[in-house]
Amino acid sequence: MEPYFRVLSSNSEGQVHQFTIELNVNHPVYKGHFPDVPVTPGVVLTDICRTLTAQIVNEELQLVEAKSIKFLSMVNPNETPHLNVTIDAVRDDLVISTKIIGEFDKRVYFKINANFASVN
Repeated sequence: MEPYFRVLSSNSEGQVHQFTIELNVNHPVYKGHFPDVPVTPGVVLTDICRTLTAQIVNEELQLVEAKSIKFLSMVNPNETPHLNVTIDAVRDDLVISTKIIGEFDKRVYFKINANFASVN
């Protein structure tokens, strides 16, 4: 299956990692959510954050604790095909604690404060 998104650019400074991503408007998830006005489901946004965090630590990760998840605006990939995702990630033993913000053009779409752990 096609991925939800692709990374257009990334950079890191210390524990802060910034990604610019492009959403895949042709992904099958948008056919059911919703065909005429596609909206990126919260679970997809959360999974994008998991995938980007896994890329940072070069490990397959799973969400182990969602301390706070706030979806502040709907993400319609036709209107907002790109997102800037900033991940502040700190490894504490086996857990990667993150503070994540998804925004574009001065509009914040989501904030996630979550812990991830290696699948292996």
